[in-house]
Amino acid sequence: MGERMSIYKKTIGLTGFITILSFVVCLVLHYLFMSEEAEFWCNVVLGIFSGALLTLLSSVIGYRVERKRVLENFFYYTNKILKQINQYQMNMTLEEKIDLLLEYADSDKIEWDSCLGEIDFLFDFGKKNYKYIYNSIYKPLWELQVAIQKHYWHFKWYKDGTGKNDKVMEEFLKEIEPLILDREEMKTPIETDQNGKAIKYLTATAVTNRIVSSINKELTGKYYTLMYGKKAEKQM
Repeated sequence: MGERMSIYKKTIGLTGFITILSFVVCLVLHYLFMSEEAEFWCNVVLGIFSGALLTLLSSVIGYRVERKRVLENFFYYTNKILKQINQYQMNMTLEEKIDLLLEYADSDKIEWDSCLGEIDFLFDFGKKNYKYIYNSIYKPLWELQVAIQKHYWHFKWYKDGTGKNDKVMEEFLKEIEPLILDREEMKTPIETDQNGKAIKYLTATAVTNRIVSSINKELTGKYYTLMYGKKAEKQM
């Protein structure tokens, strides 16, 4: 069940080869050999060609249906994960942040992993499209999982009271947060001199969920095109 995309791909390759080969053999027998025996074998090969062509068409249709199913499932599970990590905010309390990270680390990602393993594109030379999905969508979220897992038990001990050390927890969060959030200092002029040159600024820090924004951009961009063969419609 989980490898149907690969099975269809292999079937297309095999039946495509048999279809072309049988067609060529049929032409050779028909035009270069004029005998009853050649005509008999021509009919035999023609039957093989017809069967292979029918199987090829069936496999192509099956592959397209399966490809859409697998990519849609991966899209769905990725969005589910993004929705979870998008709750992470800079102004959350230390305990709230730890709760969220533990929830993320404990969440079931088996189906998500399984969907990635099922992806096997036809004519994907060098696995270019697969590597794109892995590196641009899967890998950043998996690296976050690994980073949290590194301090998983420290967070657990903090929660149960056996390792209650806020300063240490904050240091651990400093390792993890850059994988999630982006901070950008923005200066807004609030006072100018007589020449219109800014002499006083108001400095504010803008925080964005980098990992969610980056992956959402891929899901609605190149990945969407791979999934449906067209660009996503822009929301008004």
